[in-house]
Amino acid sequence: GQEELSASSPDEQAFVAAAEFFGFELCARDLDRGTVVIRDKRVNREFEIDILEVFPYESSRKRMSVIVRLPPELVRMCGGGADVRLYCKGADSVLLELLAYEPDDLPTFKATLNEWGEIALRTLVWAKRDLVDFATWHARYVAATESAREVQKLKLGEPNKITALQAEVECKLVLQGASAIEDKLQDGVP
Repeated sequence: GQEELSASSPDEQAFVAAAEFFGFELCARDLDRGTVVIRDKRVNREFEIDILEVFPYESSRKRMSVIVRLPPELVRMCGGGADVRLYCKGADSVLLELLAYEPDDLPTFKATLNEWGEIALRTLVWAKRDLVDFATWHARYVAATESAREVQKLKLGEPNKITALQAEVECKLVLQGASAIEDKLQDGVP
C-alpha cells in the first residue's frame, strides 16, 4: 500500500509533504524529552533534533516559532551556520517585515503570493534565523517565563517581557519559502 502522510492542520500537511518531497520523514517525536527524529531517506540516516522552545501561534502575532538544536552533520548538510536556529511561519504581512534583508527575488515572491491569494489559496511564509547567542537570550527568556508577574501580564494581553523576548529573536529572519493551500470549509459549513 501507499504511505499516507498526516499532520495536525492543512498548513502542517503542506510542510510534511514538502519534507517528503525533499527526502525527509518524521520518524519519532518524544514530547517528554523535547526531541524529534527525522530520517534523510536519500542516505538512510536518522537525526535527533532538540526542541528548545516553542512560541505558539497567536492571532495578534500572526505567526508561530520553534527554536531547535540541530546535530552537527545536519547543520553541514543544511549549508552551515549555527546549530541553534529559530524557524518561524506565519502571515506574509508580518514575516516579510521581519526579514534581515530583502532578497533580490522578493518582488517576484510577493507577486506569486498575490497570485495565490487571487485564486483563494491561503498562504504561509516561513523563515529562519541562526541564534549564535542563544544561551544568553535563553537565560533571560526562562527568567521571564518563570515570573508570575510576567505570565499574568501575558495572559491579560499587557506588554510583558515574554513577548518582548520572543520578538527579540523573531526578527532578522532569512526567507525560506512559502506554501499555498486551498482553504476548505469545515464539514457541515455551507
